Amino acid sequence: MKITVFIALFFALVMSTVSAESPEGGYSHGGDRHHGDRGQRDPVAHLTEALSLSEDQAAQIEAIFAGQHEEHKARREAQQVEREAHQAELCAKRADIEAQIIAVFTDEQAVQFADLKTQRAERMAERMEKRGDREGHGDRRPHRSSYMGDC
Repeated sequence: MKITVFIALFFALVMSTVSAESPEGGYSHGGDRHHGDRGQRDPVAHLTEALSLSEDQAAQIEAIFAGQHEEHKARREAQQVEREAHQAELCAKRADIEAQIIAVFTDEQAVQFADLKTQRAERMAERMEKRGDREGHGDRRPHRSSYMGDC
């Protein structure tokens, strides 16, 4: 665990201190996406140049970074699966709660409740459409559109 943290911190440090480079000389992470033209290049190439690493050393470091990359990718994928399972569980609980609440209503109240949900969903859709028109707000996650959180 300590080695993983050390490697991650080392990688972050190397990546944060790397200067811009052309696409032929290394890989880029979007270049001007956040920091002007200060793109990032291959950390192994940077270390090889800065520390005069041998080919063997560079290959070993490349393998470490590749292994770390795969480990992080697997962890992110597992977390996504867990989030989706948790969301499904929450949706099932919301549906159960809503069914219990509707069981308390009279038939007329149940119809009124359904109308309220529809009206709320329409208002939310209008607000989300307006937000999408403003710069920087079009990529937000959609909000729940009903009193009980339709899934």
